[in-house]
Order: sequence, then C-alpha cells, then structure tokens
Amino acid sequence: KGCNCKKTCNCKGASCRLYGEVNAFNISYCTDASINFILCCSGSLSSSSVTCSPNEVCEMKGDYANCVPKPVEHKPGTCWAMGDPHYRTFDGRRYNFMGTCTYVIAKNCGKDDNLPAFEVLAQNENRGSLRVSYVALVTVKVYGFTITVARSETGLPITLNNDKLHVFQSGRAVIIETDFGLAVSYDWEHYLVVTVYGKYAGKTCGLCGNFNGNPSDDFTTPSGTQVGGAVAFGSSWKVPGLVKDDACRDDCVGGCERCENSMMKKWEGDMFCGLITRIVNGPFSKCHAVIDPQAYLENCKYDVCMGGGLRHFLCKALEAYTEACQAAGIQVQDWRKIARCPAKCPANSHYELCGNACPATCSDPNAPSKCKRHCVETCTCNAGFILSGNKCVPATQCGCTYEGRYIPAGEEFWADQNCGRRCKCVAGSRRVECKDKGCGMGQRCQVVDGIRQCHAVSHSTCQATGDPHYKTFDKKRFNFQGTCVYQLVALCSKNPDLVPFEVLVQNDHRGSKVVSYTKLVEIKVYSLSIVITKTHKGLIMVNGELVNLPITLDEGKVSVHKSGRYAVVTTDFGLRVSFNWASAVFVTLPSNYMGAVCGLCGNYNGKAQDDLTPKNGDKPVSPANFGASWRVAEIPGCVEGCKGVCPDCDITQKVKYEKGDFCGIISDPKGPFRDCHAKVDPADYFEDCVYDVCLYKGRKDVLCDNLGSYTSACQAAGAKVYSWRTSQFCAMKCLAHSHYEICATACPASCQSLAPPKGCQNHCEEGCSCDEGYILSGDKCVPFSECGCVQNDRYYRIGQIFYPNGKCEEECKCAQDGEVECKKFTCGPNEKCKIENGIQKCHPVGKGVCHASGDPHYQSFDGRRFDFQGTCTYTLSESCGLEGTHLVAFSVQVENEKWDRVTSNKVVSVTKLVAVKVYGYTLFMREDMFGVLVNGVFNYVPVNLNDGEVLVYQEGSHYVIETNFGLRVTYDLVYHVTVTVPGNYRGKVCGLCGNFNGDQKDDFQMPNRQLTNNVNAFGKSWKVTIPNVECENGCEGNNCPKCDPARKAVFSKSTYCGIVTAPKGPFAACHSKLDPQPYFDDCVFDVCASNGDGKVLCNSVAAYAFNCHMAGVDVKKWRTASFCPMKCPANSHYEVCVEACSASCPGLTEIVECPASCTEGCECDAGFLFNGEMCVKETECGCYDNGRSYKVKFSTSVYPCKDANCRVKESCRVEKGEAVCDPTYTGVCWAWGDPHYHTFDGYNYNFQGTCKYVISKTCGKLDGLVPFSIAERNDNRGNTAVSYVREVAVSVYGYTITIQKNQVGRVTVDGELLNLPVQLSDGEVSVFLRGNTAVVETNFGLVVSYDYNWYLVIRLPSSYYGLVCGMCGNFNGNSRDELQNPAGKTVSSVIEWGKSWQTPDQNKDHPCWDTCEKNCPTCDDNTRKLYETEAYCGPLTAKVNSVFQKCHEKVDPQAFMDNCVYDMCFNKGDKKMLCQALDSYSKECRQEGIIIKGWREKFGCPMNCQRHSHYEDCASPCQPSCPFPERKQACKGARVETCVCDKGYVLSAGVCVPAKSCGCSYQGRYYKPGEHFWADEACGRLCACDSTLGMVTCREASCSAKEKCTVVDGVRACRPVAHATCTASGDPHYRTFDGRKYDFQGTCVYQLVGLCSQQPGLVPFKVTVQNDHRGSKAVSYTRTVKFSIYGITLTISREYPHKVLVSVERSFH
Repeated sequence: KGCNCKKTCNCKGASCRLYGEVNAFNISYCTDASINFILCCSGSLSSSSVTCSPNEVCEMKGDYANCVPKPVEHKPGTCWAMGDPHYRTFDGRRYNFMGTCTYVIAKNCGKDDNLPAFEVLAQNENRGSLRVSYVALVTVKVYGFTITVARSETGLPITLNNDKLHVFQSGRAVIIETDFGLAVSYDWEHYLVVTVYGKYAGKTCGLCGNFNGNPSDDFTTPSGTQVGGAVAFGSSWKVPGLVKDDACRDDCVGGCERCENSMMKKWEGDMFCGLITRIVNGPFSKCHAVIDPQAYLENCKYDVCMGGGLRHFLCKALEAYTEACQAAGIQVQDWRKIARCPAKCPANSHYELCGNACPATCSDPNAPSKCKRHCVETCTCNAGFILSGNKCVPATQCGCTYEGRYIPAGEEFWADQNCGRRCKCVAGSRRVECKDKGCGMGQRCQVVDGIRQCHAVSHSTCQATGDPHYKTFDKKRFNFQGTCVYQLVALCSKNPDLVPFEVLVQNDHRGSKVVSYTKLVEIKVYSLSIVITKTHKGLIMVNGELVNLPITLDEGKVSVHKSGRYAVVTTDFGLRVSFNWASAVFVTLPSNYMGAVCGLCGNYNGKAQDDLTPKNGDKPVSPANFGASWRVAEIPGCVEGCKGVCPDCDITQKVKYEKGDFCGIISDPKGPFRDCHAKVDPADYFEDCVYDVCLYKGRKDVLCDNLGSYTSACQAAGAKVYSWRTSQFCAMKCLAHSHYEICATACPASCQSLAPPKGCQNHCEEGCSCDEGYILSGDKCVPFSECGCVQNDRYYRIGQIFYPNGKCEEECKCAQDGEVECKKFTCGPNEKCKIENGIQKCHPVGKGVCHASGDPHYQSFDGRRFDFQGTCTYTLSESCGLEGTHLVAFSVQVENEKWDRVTSNKVVSVTKLVAVKVYGYTLFMREDMFGVLVNGVFNYVPVNLNDGEVLVYQEGSHYVIETNFGLRVTYDLVYHVTVTVPGNYRGKVCGLCGNFNGDQKDDFQMPNRQLTNNVNAFGKSWKVTIPNVECENGCEGNNCPKCDPARKAVFSKSTYCGIVTAPKGPFAACHSKLDPQPYFDDCVFDVCASNGDGKVLCNSVAAYAFNCHMAGVDVKKWRTASFCPMKCPANSHYEVCVEACSASCPGLTEIVECPASCTEGCECDAGFLFNGEMCVKETECGCYDNGRSYKVKFSTSVYPCKDANCRVKESCRVEKGEAVCDPTYTGVCWAWGDPHYHTFDGYNYNFQGTCKYVISKTCGKLDGLVPFSIAERNDNRGNTAVSYVREVAVSVYGYTITIQKNQVGRVTVDGELLNLPVQLSDGEVSVFLRGNTAVVETNFGLVVSYDYNWYLVIRLPSSYYGLVCGMCGNFNGNSRDELQNPAGKTVSSVIEWGKSWQTPDQNKDHPCWDTCEKNCPTCDDNTRKLYETEAYCGPLTAKVNSVFQKCHEKVDPQAFMDNCVYDMCFNKGDKKMLCQALDSYSKECRQEGIIIKGWREKFGCPMNCQRHSHYEDCASPCQPSCPFPERKQACKGARVETCVCDKGYVLSAGVCVPAKSCGCSYQGRYYKPGEHFWADEACGRLCACDSTLGMVTCREASCSAKEKCTVVDGVRACRPVAHATCTASGDPHYRTFDGRKYDFQGTCVYQLVGLCSQQPGLVPFKVTVQNDHRGSKAVSYTRTVKFSIYGITLTISREYPHKVLVSVERSFH
C-alpha cells in the first residue's frame, strides 16, 4: 500500500522508519495508526503485507514478518543506598545491611548482547561506631572505563567515549550518566542512587535486586538461589575491594537490628525526623503523594538513634528526602532553619534550596541555560565566579581542557603512562604546556590514590625514643642527652623538585639530671609551624595557636590526626612525623629525599658509617659532639649532654633488668611480642630498655615507655602484638568514656569527620578507643550528640569560645548541634588581641601584684605600703564594677590570727587562711594544711577544676591557686600571700590591695567609695563578718609592736635582714628590679617582734627572694649551711633551681602544666618521685583522675567509712567528707624500780639486765603508721642484783631523743644536748618537763615519759595494735604470748627474751650483763614475810584502814606489792625502795584520776626539793617555765605531786630561777642566759642568748685552722684537732710540748706554761711550779704546782697530801 521498493518508503500520512541499519535489503517500513506494520521490499523480496492485531507487533523473523505480542513498557528503575546503609531495590524492597566490604550494587546480568554491560560497586566504611557503616567509595565500570568516586574528591566535568559518558557535578552530588539510560548519583557522603532504563527489567543483579517487578525474589545470590537474611544476601555479592586484605566485615558489631533509646520520642518529633512526615507547615508535605515519606522517616530515626542524636545524621537523612523529592520535580520548602542544619558552602559561593542542576563550569559556562533537569539543593558560585574543579574562581582564572578532562589553572600532571611527559595548565592562557621529563632518583611511575605520579620506591624511618636513643634513616644507633632545641631532620639540598621542610626537637630531663626525653617536636613546612608538645597532650599548635585534631591545613597539603597514642602529621610529599606527646618520635621520608637531608637523623644516603658527621664537618665524631652541632636554639638552663659524667649501669644491675619481669618481656620467644621478632629485631629495643630502666633504678613507667615503643614499631610493621598491659602492670590511663585496646583502629572517627582522617593508614595501634556511643571531640570522648562545630576548617568543642580570623572583632561560641553563635566584640582597655600560650583572644597587658607578708605588711597593686594588724577576715582583693565588661568575678579573702611566735602581748598578726572565690568555687588554703578545701571538701594537690579554669598546685614552698584568666594567688602556708591580677582588671578591683589604677594616693578606698587616711578604718571597712568569731581590728598606741634601737641595730646587720640590702650580697642582682628597702624594713620589724626568731628571719628574706623570682630574677645561693638552710622533707634535698616536674609521679603533669621556670625549693632524691606535695617511692605514687589527686588506697565513695579500711582497734568518723580513723584506746607499758616491767597487754615481769634493750618498736606492715623505736639502758645501783633505768632513747621522724638519768631539764637530740622545752619539725615531736619528768610527745599519740631517775612510761594509741615488738610486748590483747624474740619465735625465759632484744650499739667501755652473775643476793621466806607486813609493803594491798584501798578497783595493787617486797628484800630493807614502790602505785592511780593524799607523811617518804622550790601534792602538770613564763599554756594531763618553784621563780631547764632571768627561745629550742651555741652544723653562725636584749643574737664565725667543729657529750664546739703534753719529772727532766728534752735544777718558782697570745677566744691560764732539793743539792724535785684559770687558783702541794688549796679572786666589777 503505497510502497516504493526503494531505500526508503514513501509513506503517505505515516511516519517512516528504517528497519535495521545494516541488512542486505535495506528494508524500511511505514507505520501509521491503522496499519501496524507495512513492509516495503526491494530487490528479490516479494512484496507482502502483514496486519497485526492491536496488542501485537510485527517483527521480522529471517526474511518474513511475523506478529508477536507487544513488550510490556517498563518504567525506569531507581535503587538507592542511604545513611547507615538502608537499601531500596529497583522493585521497592527495603532492607538494612551493615557490611563494610565492597559489594556489587547493580550490574547487567542479562544475556542480551544488545544491552551495554555495566557494573556499579560500592565500598562501605564504619563511621564513628562499629555499629554504623556508610557508603564510602562508588565505582562504575562501563564502556571499558572504571570510574571511582571517592569521598570528597572532584575534578569535573569529564566527557568520555565520544560524548556517550558524562561525569559532572549537580547540586551536592556527582552524576555519572551514559547514553543508554544508566545514571549513578553519589553525594560524596552517604547517598547513592542508581537509575536504569526499563529495557533492563529482569536483567540486573546485585544488592539492587533483579528489577522484575517482584520485590519478594530480590534476595537472589549470584548462584541464583534465594536467601532469607540481609547479611547472607549482602555478603554473597561481596567482591575484592580496591584495598587488598582490608579488614572488613559483612555484619555489624554489637547488634544493629533495632536501635532503642529513651530519646526516640524526641527524635520522632516535629523538630527532628518528624519533619519528613509533618503535614501542617511541613516543608516536605507536597512531596508525600509522589514519594512515600515513611521509608525516609524510618531510616532517619534509625540513623539518628545509631548516631546517638548527632544532628549530622538528621541533616543527612533530610537531605536524602529533599534530593528524592527534587529529582521527582517536587519543590520542597526551606527545612534547614527548622531542623537547625545550616548549609555550608565553599568560598565565593552561596546556598540555594532550588538551584540550577547544571552549574556553570569553566568547561561549559553556559550549562545552566541548557539544563533540562529539575532544580536541586546546591551551592551556586557568586556572580562573577564560575566552577573550576571544586572551587568557585573568577572566570579569568579558569583552567584548561585536555583530552576531555578539565585541568584547573596551575595544576601539573603527567600526560602519558610512563611519566615521561609533564604538562601544566598555564594560568591565564588556558593552554596546556608540556615538556619531556622523567622520575627522579629513588622514584618510579605509578598510580596511587587515583593520581599518576612519581612515587618513592621505598621509605625509611628515623626515630628518637626513651632517653633519647636515636636511630637514623640509615639505621645507625646512638644516644644523646642534650636538652636544647636540635634539628632532627631538614632538607639540605638545593633540588627544586623537593619540598623544603624542617623537624626540630627539644628534650627535657625527667626525674634524673642524667637522662633526657623528647618533650616537643616542631614541624616547619609550607610556611606552617606545627608544634606537638608534652605540655598540651591531645592538641597541637599551628602557627602558635592550639587546635583540636584532626585538622587539614593548606588546602590538604598537610593533615594532622590522632592515631593511638600518637599525633601524626602527614604531607602530600610523603613526610610523616608521629610523636606520642611524651617520649617517642618517628619521622618517615620517601626515598626521593635520599642524600638530601641532614640533622640528628643523619643524611639518609644508605650508609650508616658516615651518619655522625657533624654540621660543617667532614668526618664522624662522638654522639655528644654530633648532637651539639645540630643545636638550633638555646633554652635557659638547657645543657648539651649529661650534667656531669654520663651515667652507666653496673653489670649486676643490668642482669636484673634483663630478666622476664623487666625488659626480658621484649625478647621472650613465648612472650607477647613473639609474632613480631621476625619483622622488627627486638635486640635494639631490648638494649635501650635495659639502659633506661637501669638508669632509673627499675622505675615501672620507664619500663612501660620502652615496651610501648616496641609495640608501636611492631604494629607499624604489621605484626600482631598480644596484650601485655594489665590493671597492675603498665595500665594505660584512658580518659572518661574510653577504654584501652591492644589493637585499636589507627584512624578513629571524630566529630569533625566521622570517616577516617586524610592521610591515615588504618592498621592496629594500641591506645584508648571511645566507648560505644561516644566519639572523639578534639582529644576527649563525648556522646555523639555533644559534638562541636566546624568553622573555617577548624573544629571547636562544644562550649569553646574563639575569635575567628586572627582578629578579636567577633567572639564566637560553639553551641549545641554544631551551631556557631557569633557576636560583635572588642578588646577592653589594657587588652591586646594576640596568641599567647596557644590561645587567640584579648590578652591582658601587664599585671598587678599585691603582697601581704609577716605581721601583715601590705603592698597594694599600685605599690602603696602599710601595716595593719587586724586579726579578723578581710577582703584582700575582689573584682568590682565589672558591669559591661567580659571580665570574670573573683574575690580573695584572708583571715589573720595573733602570732604565736611573739613574746609580748602586743597585737601582731599573721595570715592564717586564704580563701579564693571564683567560677562558683570556694577554695581555702589554711596554715599548715597541706592541701586545699574545694567547696568544703579536702583535696590533695594538684587539683584541676573544670578543665583548667582553676588550678591548685605546689611550687617550691608555696601553694598556688591559678585561674585561666590570669588571677594567681600564692601562699606559703605560714606567712606570705601574693595576689596577681591581669592588667585588664585595672580600676576593676577593690579591697586591702587597692584599686589598681596606677595611683597610690587613693588606695585607702572603703567599700562605700570614700577615701580615708586612717589605716585601721580602711582595714576595718574591708572586714568580712563571720558569725561567732571574736577578733580585733588593728592595734592602737601602746599595744602596737615597737622595736628598740639596740635590737634594730642587731637585726640590720648583714647576718640578719641586712643581707637583703647588702650591695655586694646575694640579692644585689635583684635591687634594680625590686627595691629591697621595704622588704628590709618589714624584715627588721618582724624579726624584732618575734625576738630574733630565725625562722621569721628566713621567711622574711625568702619573701624577697620569691618576689625577685616573680619579677624574673632568680637569686642564687642566698641560703648557706649557716644562714637559713632549708630543711627539706624526707627523701628530698635543697636546690636553688628546682624543676618541679622533672621527677613527678606518672599522671601528675596531666593535671597541671609544669612551670616554665624553676624556683628554689626541695627536689626529690634519686629514686623518689614528687606526688604533688612530697617525695615518695614510685610504688607510693597516688592516682590523678578527673583533675583531682588521690593518695594510694584512697576511696571516693559517698560513704567514706565504708571503704576506709580502719585498723582493728580503730573507729571511723567522717570529717570534711573524708574518713578519719581514731584509735579506740591507749596502751600503757612501764618499767620502774629494779626493773619491774608491765607490758601493753598487762604481763608483769622483772628483768635485771644492764645493757641497752629495745623496749618497744614498730614491726609488721604499718600501712601509713609512723614508725618509731624506743630503747633503754639500765644500771646497777649499789647492788648487782638490782638494776634501774638509766637512759631512754626515742627514735621517731628521723630524730633520736635521749633522756639520761639526773640530767634534769635537758635532753640530747641527735647527739646535741638541749635545754627543755624543745619543738622538732614544727610540732611533730615536742619534749617538755611535766613536774620533774621529761615528756616526749608526738603528733600521732605516742607519749614517752621518764623522771630522770627510775620511772619510765610509754603510752601508745591502739592504732598500733599488733604492730609493735620488744620488751613491752606485741600489744595484741593477749598477755600469754609476750616472750617473742625479734624473729617472732617464742623463747623460754625472761632472761633469754631480754638478751634477744639487746641493741647492736652497746657501750664498749662499760661491760654489761643480762643477769646477775655472782654473789647474787637471795631472799628467804622469813624476810619476805617481814616485808609483807603493815610496817612495810603491806598497806598497798590492805583492805582496811589503808590510804591506798580507794584505788584498788582501778589499779590492781598485787603486782606493785610483789615488786615492793622483792626490792626491799634484795636491798636489805632500804627505805628508799619502799617509798619508790608506794610512789609508783600512787602515780598509776593519779593517771586513773584517783589522788591519794598524805601517804608521804604517813610512811616517811618526803620529796626532796631543790632551792627556791617546795613540795605540792596536787599541782598543775604545767608549771610556769622559761622562755615564756607568762604565757598561758593549754594544759592536758592529771594533776601531779611535784616540786613547784616558789613565788617569783620559774623553771629554766629544770632549775628554779627568778622570773626575770629567763633565757631565750630560738628555733624551737631554749637557751640559758649567756649560753653560747653554734646555730648550724658547720660552726659558721655563732649565737648567744643575750639577756639584756632578751633574745638570741648571732654572728658569722668559724673554727680556727687548728680546730674542727664536732659534737662531744652533746655539745657542738670548735675543738682542737690535736693535743700536746709537757712534762716535768724526777730531778727535773723537762720535755716541752714540741718534744725537746732538757734538765734544769732551779728551786725557785717558775712559769711552766701560760697563755701569751692576744688571740681572742682563747681562755687565759697559767701553771707555775716550785722545786726543792731532796737529800742532795745536785738534784731538785717539783714541790708545789699552782694552776690559775677563770679567777681561781688551785694549789697542789707535797706538804698537804690528798688535798688542794682553792683561792678565789674577789671580783668587784
């Protein structure tokens, strides 16, 4: 019908189509509405026509046309994977699958050759949690190309295969589109959409299903079988990924079926996922009809729940629904504001909700006008800008197009496959210029991470670990201890193809001056300075500013992330530096840098032998010289190498540390590193470990560091390391919400990027991982919902305040949900915008310092000085008038108290308590309280509150409270307070410190703003009223202290306060910085008020030294052995310059930063570590957690007593929130008379030994109790059968106090004889007289008393129950097991027992025995009965008419009775013995509160009293005594019978003297008037008690050359080095002192010897002799000798044998 059999049909009113393109007949056909199919024939084909029915079509089969059924018209299919993979197949089946491998998403599996083949793969990854995985990499294979879209990479558009394949950006996604209807869209984040044309129906396979219209058979595996679950289905489509052997899983870790959370209701709500389905005002409501929102709602809820409420997941879910709606042509409303999902667009672009889907690009500037797509959410370039790659640039800066690829301007690339041609897109010209060039040395041409480049053939790593053990790139090993700044490695060649860089290191000492550790690493590259330092763990500094990790810098050329314990810096040219913020640094370089670098890492030329060639040298030198040559900067106090001789370890010690419980772990073939030995040789690490651990005497933290270094090396080499840390061994302390893993991911997710950071190679790395549900925010683990904000590529933690763009013009705060809130801002007066200590903000300019010291001498911020003696609580300084500023409010109050060191009744006060209120905390530092109260709870120092807002720590002898805004308060717990406020508080403070406005005149401003000139009125106005406290405001008139001129003159000398002003003295260097005069005046005033107290003198001078230190001048060596030597606590010694943190307990420095400079103070001895307040053994280091310090075994329970572990005989009570254990009773042990002993447990025995015995000492596990030991020596008195206590020695707190018989009023302390009273160690031990008894009292309850004659009593608190041994027994409540020797074995007799407790230091000159040896007296029955009668000992036990019977109930008299009879019997009825026995019973009764009167008269036992004293039977135990007889004492103890000084007389060292003639008190010791003594151990400061001044005065002095300073019989003196003797004998033969012999027969009177020199200090004396003849005139003999000294002449004459004549010159002057 109308056919012309030609090439084409001539169709009337119908359309003509060519049937088939290439066939022999060139058949064409016509179609129209009525006739389905008309063939036109040509050639030999006969014409025929076929008519097909309406639902058929005509098709040629061979040469003939047939009618076949019409194919079903298939719509295009869409499949997607979104979020935490939620999949939807082409047929609409939805499922979740969490696999993290690479899977086939969709591919053409049909047999139809006419449909082009394609394959879409996706690789998933975990983000933030092992339970959550996301699409990370999409690969499309089509037309022979493999296109991979990795997260966050662009370089579009691209056109390939003659325009059949396009890759371009549209909105937030990349789209890969083919001409046959395949479109793959991926938003570089999580949302993958695959669309195929209908003709692929039933022909696809993969995770998108088979596209046959039936969702129920979508779970078909490659083999064609059906499976039930998503995991089985998903894993069946797994294919090898891009990364070989990458650790991936097909299911998720820890249950992902459902997500349950108490917050689900909120997340379903209208402000969260509910937005998707919200109808009223819902931004998506128009879309609901077209795209079912339910699936998107469920996915959103699941993702937000899995992500712990992180808003990022909500925004991504809403973006996915938006994209789906917009693709279907539905416009949505702005949802971002409601959902708080701000859009982020790159520079020079802006956000559009409905923007053009085809952006204008450099390759196609007119794309928008040709766009046929629906609008999309997008970032559109601003006017005048155009898309070049992924940046919006001005049109003039467009790049070039090369072989269908777009190349941005300035970019270089290789144009061929062998890196032979290097091309560059020349900026401005849009031309590509190429030149021939190949890869350099050490490189080969490869494609890595999608880029063809010359890549290094190999890499090498240089390392510095531990006490720097260096290993160069060429594997040369050496040790170098310098503590300055050194070049570790830098580019030294001029090769233009190599990027220049520098890596510097600074080392510091740790706990030992002999070794040093890496402390800081600085990387300089691309004009960036990146510093990683021990001081800021978890953070880094970029160009001086502290930033959170991870961070990408300089457009991705450099990135830094945290990996395990390390900060890792990677660059685009292959440099990689990692440092663990502590002690191990690794630098890796690619092989193209071989031979081009220099520094401590060597030259990397492949030869180890020339690595130690110094800078500017040509041959290798010693490590010390090599290291020093690479020094690039000095730091004050830094040293090159070891201080002194470099240490070494002796071989025996080494052997100990090579064993399995130390470094042997490293090389143990069965140990945790067994699988690593083949990959990383353990020998070097083992050797380093032994070296370090040995130098540190086995310190565990050093061992752990070394094991950690080997672990890192093994894991980096890919070897498996088995767990070796335990809670008891090298436990790694993880921050809150994180835990330790031996194999944690090296690339943890962080708030900033849930995906692994750039440049991170994922391998095992031991370290802390965030707990499930937590994620890294900077260096802390937070719940997902507490993630912070990203601004200008910087990450900020929630609540962090920052000032962007390096200017302080706006203040931004990172708020909830990643929103940054900014407001306009300007720096206040006295502030400057700058980076300081890593923080950019308005920093104050300058500072003000106010002092209060001694008897409060105040110096205001403006320098006004005044004295104010109030003893109330006052506001020292507080902020006032802060309205309208951004300053923080604070207040500092001081409470003063009357000064106990002052003798007179004048009002003198000193600071007792300092209170600081700031940030809602109240902190108290109290006199002698070694810690701080925070809101009423006691804390050991250091303390760090709220992440550094407030720090409390000890610096030298001062406690410091410091805030993050510059307020700093120091207190030395005795005497000296300073307050430093930053310069921006000028004019914004008030109080006793003044207003800090630069004007001294208006400093006396009261709270009502009125000025006054009266210091008392001013002081009183700042009083803080505290209820029920009595105190005085200042002193007036006569009750103010005065200093008379005579005393002033003494204290102004350079041996006293004058040292401060002496022009050539130790402080001269400070005079120009800080005027010494005011300090000198204060010093004289205070020393005077305290009567020359040496401690006050030293505190005053120390105050000037400390203020010099604060002013930047460190005063050297003002303390000497004789002037103010600093007494350091146990295990430490004095240093002028102490580095506080050089030897601190592990964890301490994480609470407070170490001070940059040193101060004078006590430094721990070798082998001890500083725990924040004292030096302890490593095992006694406490714990530091959450900013607080805890002692070992401290519990932080709500019920402190529950965990207090009080001892057996202790009861617990709670005080200041802490458990306090109190002893429940006191044990008593005594020895009296002919030693009768009574043990703590009540066992009575007699023992007559006369040696020195341990009577009681601590033994067993003391767990914090103070150790002590008490020994006693006995002597015989008139009878070998009886012995008496002769001497008692108490050893405690490092002192030995000896009390000897008859030395009343004196004791020996550490060999030095002292008068009583004595105070040691600020009251830890005090020794005083009570009646005639010396009492040693300790602060823990031990009391030892001895009456200088025969009665010894020891009282001990029951805390020591079961923890003592010796002749007082074991104090375990059982009197039957007392006889135990020091080894704890029971012995048979008391004599054996006594013998076993002999002390090793027996007196060689006096033989002693443990029992009576011969002529031992006996006691027969008759005699015994006699002494038991009423006339003798009987009254002790008599039940009637006895004065003693009222005491029987309290004290059993039987033991006393037995002892009395025994003593009387052995001493033949000596009345003294009877009196003694009655006396000891009477004393015990008094202790029980029962006073027995009148027994002395009745039994004839009077108490003999010395001159000027009399007997009283009921006297106070505390009698007025020198040095301060008028001072009222707080008196404890029962009343005593004793001798009391007569009226007008007081006790002075045990003797009654007139009250006015007391001696002096000095340093807690008492000296008699006129007594001379040396104040130091070197005889350098000679002091005397000056009775006219009423105080001790001292001067510098020394022993002469022929003398030495020694202590003999308790007295320190200059004693002659030697003695010489002169003799005259027989018929006078003389021998001189120098040994000359001669004979001389004169018979007159001659001077034998006398003092002839005028030398001061030598006592004048004279010896004369008179000779006479005896029977022959030829010989003469000595007849009379006269010796004159001290105004006394002694004459010894032959005429008066056995007598001497004494004549005393009367002295009238």
